[in-house]
Amino acid sequence: MKNQILVLGIVAALMMIKVSNVNAQWSLTGNSDVTSQNFLGTTSSSVFKDLVIKTNGSERLRITSSGKVGIGTTSPSSKLQVKSDVNTNPFQVSVSGVTKLMVKTNGGTMIGFGPGETPPTDGLMVYGSVGVGTSTPSYKFHVLNTGYTRSAYFYNNYDAGTATNYGIYNEVSDLSTGDKFGIYSKATSGAASGAKVFGVAGNAFSSSGISTQYGVYGYASGAGAGNSNYGVFGEASGEDAWAGYFSGSKTFAEELRVGGETGKTGYKLSVTGKIACEEIMVENASNWPDYVFQNNYKLLPLREVEIQIQNTGHLPDMPSAKDIEANGLALGDMSKRMMEKIEELTLYVIEQDKKIELLEAQLKSLQINSK
Repeated sequence: MKNQILVLGIVAALMMIKVSNVNAQWSLTGNSDVTSQNFLGTTSSSVFKDLVIKTNGSERLRITSSGKVGIGTTSPSSKLQVKSDVNTNPFQVSVSGVTKLMVKTNGGTMIGFGPGETPPTDGLMVYGSVGVGTSTPSYKFHVLNTGYTRSAYFYNNYDAGTATNYGIYNEVSDLSTGDKFGIYSKATSGAASGAKVFGVAGNAFSSSGISTQYGVYGYASGAGAGNSNYGVFGEASGEDAWAGYFSGSKTFAEELRVGGETGKTGYKLSVTGKIACEEIMVENASNWPDYVFQNNYKLLPLREVEIQIQNTGHLPDMPSAKDIEANGLALGDMSKRMMEKIEELTLYVIEQDKKIELLEAQLKSLQINSK
């Protein structure tokens, strides 16, 4: 019995010494003389042990033996993994009491402070300006390119049958005064001759044949008087420069104005300036004047044509110079009117030729009878 009591006493003394030594190395009430040999953690090399921190009896943080940190998870798969329930935001950074970075319960991330705002699910919301390549952005999204061939590259490889895909989609809707640009692009170049400068260039490709592709799609709307609204605005300066370059088939659903903003309204295409082309095709030219050659066509006598010319100063059924100056010349309509006059002129020539042949025959008969 005495021997047992002696053994228990020795064990108790050793435990007190061990606890005293532990407290001497790392105190739970603070440490003022910490050396490089002091640490908080595990030392087992034969058995992998994690360091676990608990509060209120529940695990809050775990550092695995491989150095991964998990908050809210017992098996982190990355250097830092935070797992939260549906009622707790998993991550938040504040500066001077103001939230600067937060990951919300919907998986969205918010940069900056937006009272009562929630970022899109699994998306990103930014308050303030974003600068790529610059620390002083002048716009909400500012890319400064000093050494790359592309300032920004957007690639849409979404394959969903009949879905409409956009490489870039930007919409402007503002009722205030001032110009509105769905897309504004300006390009300048000081390169050697032969370099191409594009204000806007777009390319779209589809192999399905059942969807709609847009190389560049811009939409702008405004109701204020005096506003200028641009779906796409391109401006380029320099040698061999294009404000916009379009290759392949083009479709303009509404009006296209070239050369200025004050072109004619009500037309699919309005050009301020001159046009150079190899050929113009005018379709839907119905009622082409082959009716002139029908037997029931009433050809005006040349005397009546002469009277109308004297009275009006132009051919019958033709616009006057004043009308053309005021309203322009409709190419399709004018081509049809001119063909009508050409065919009428042909009939006049044929009629005159018959009269000449008759007179020649009469003259020949008189000459024979006079001999």
